[in-house]
Amino acid sequence: MADFHCDALFVGSSSIRMWKTLKEDFPMLNVVNRGYGGATIRDILYNYSSVFSKYQPRNIVFYCDNDISGGNNKHDITAGEWYDLYRTFFQQVHADYPDAKIYALSIKYSGNRAKIRDTQRLVNALLKEYCDQQSWLTYVDVTSTLLLPDGTPDNSLFLQDQLHITRQGYTLWTNAILKAGLK
Repeated sequence: MADFHCDALFVGSSSIRMWKTLKEDFPMLNVVNRGYGGATIRDILYNYSSVFSKYQPRNIVFYCDNDISGGNNKHDITAGEWYDLYRTFFQQVHADYPDAKIYALSIKYSGNRAKIRDTQRLVNALLKEYCDQQSWLTYVDVTSTLLLPDGTPDNSLFLQDQLHITRQGYTLWTNAILKAGLK
């Protein structure tokens, strides 16, 4: 069983892993970063026990956007498959940690993945709808925090790869997560 209590367990792909200032951004909380580069929801489900087993979190913050990358990736899945896997993941986490509040971060738009923007809008709408139906699951719109008024990504908030965000981008994410109720 879990041997480490924490206020917030951050789980997901490289956008979580690269959040180097997580402890500074949430100084009032005991936070743990369990993100890893290239992770898909399928990877996180497969590695579920190793990602979660040592922890007893009060809150779980989740972000993963690699299942639909829009590249020449034969491993991309459809929006429907994505939705089914996310629901499976969230239901498993809730079953294992029924007292934990779960925060689901929206999929960010980025210059690197501009050609899949319509799919990203769809999966964010599905995610928000699902979260709105669960008292233990909160949708956090981090997407809009990184956009210009015309709805395109603010390139100044992204690293050179136009996929991962800068320190300023993480500050905006922090504010959105705190506003959503993480404490």
